[in-house]
Amino acid sequence: MDTVALVERLIIAGIVFALLALVPFATRSLGRLTRARAQAAADGAALPLDPARPTILYFWTANCHQCRTAQAPTLQRLAQQAPIHVVPVDAAAERGLADRFGVLTVPTTVVLTPDGKVRAVNHGFASLATLRSQAA
Repeated sequence: MDTVALVERLIIAGIVFALLALVPFATRSLGRLTRARAQAAADGAALPLDPARPTILYFWTANCHQCRTAQAPTLQRLAQQAPIHVVPVDAAAERGLADRFGVLTVPTTVVLTPDGKVRAVNHGFASLATLRSQAA
C-alpha cells in the first residue's frame, strides 16, 4: 500500500469519526427543538388543562396497534397511580393540533405542567416510569 492511499484512508476515517462524534449533539439539539416547537404550540392555543395537575396530551390514531395495546394501557395505569390529566387526541382527526405539536409518529405524548408549559415530548411509546418521572 502506498503512502497516498494510507493518507486518504486516514482522512476518511477521521471524517467518519468526527461525524459520529456529532450524533449526540444533534440528538440533544433535536430534542430541544421539539420541546421549543411544542411550547410555542401550547402558548398559542387554549388547551384542556387542569390547573391542579399535569396534563398529558396523548396523540393516537385508530390504526395504531402500539397505541391500543401498549400506550393507552400505560396511560390508564399512570392516571390510576398519580394525579394526571390525560387528554387523548386522535392525530388523524385533529391534524392541526398534531401539526402544532410536531407530532411525527403515533403514539406521541406531550407532558404539560398545570400552567401549560411543555415539560416533555415523547415520539413513540413512552414507558410508565418515563411518564411518571416527566409528570412529577
